[in-house]
Amino acid sequence: SGFVDVDGIAATGCECERWDGTGPPPAVGVDADCDGVVDDSSAFVYVTTTGSDANEGTLVKPMRTIPKALLRGSATGRDVLVARGVYDGAVNVLAGVSIFGGYRADFRDRNLGLYPVVLERSDGVPGQPVLTCTDVTATTRIEGLTVVATAAARAGDGSTAVYSDGCDASVTFAAITVLAARGATGSRGKDSSDRLAELGLTNLGELAGTNGTDGRAAPNVD
Repeated sequence: SGFVDVDGIAATGCECERWDGTGPPPAVGVDADCDGVVDDSSAFVYVTTTGSDANEGTLVKPMRTIPKALLRGSATGRDVLVARGVYDGAVNVLAGVSIFGGYRADFRDRNLGLYPVVLERSDGVPGQPVLTCTDVTATTRIEGLTVVATAAARAGDGSTAVYSDGCDASVTFAAITVLAARGATGSRGKDSSDRLAELGLTNLGELAGTNGTDGRAAPNVD
């Protein structure tokens, strides 16, 4: 089911996997709809580690970075397909532009296990989110990525791999592997003597308060 015997040779079996046009295609630059004709490859923005952001993002001239490819996809109404490799993080999800990883370098095969797409931050900002989704409410799917967090460096800072704020159920994260990193130690609190002025006190002795009366009721005196 889902495969077609295009060449009509029983010995080769049903060698072509049919794509129904939804989600990521199983392969690009081949006969994905199994009609015997190599498909047009202009429906997506392609990203490879050997590409260039000066390119148009076609199959022959892919782009290099995912953020730039997302901008191109948003401007042209195309989703983004990413080939195996390690890419710079700080990726902000854009409404309506899906990201599909797990492709071979030539996009002729897709296998999330064989062709992992790894996002890492290399901008020298430790602990900050690698993949961010903010206020996206249009149908968007992020699939087939490994997100590697960076350890926090400053006291009191945390480490975040994926951050989502205001993105509703129309945004789907699927087959995302998150590799955590360490948060930093807590920042040192103020000594009590450093906060006397804030409390309206002049010395530590005043922290003890003043003596009051006991809790017994005073007798009635006419």
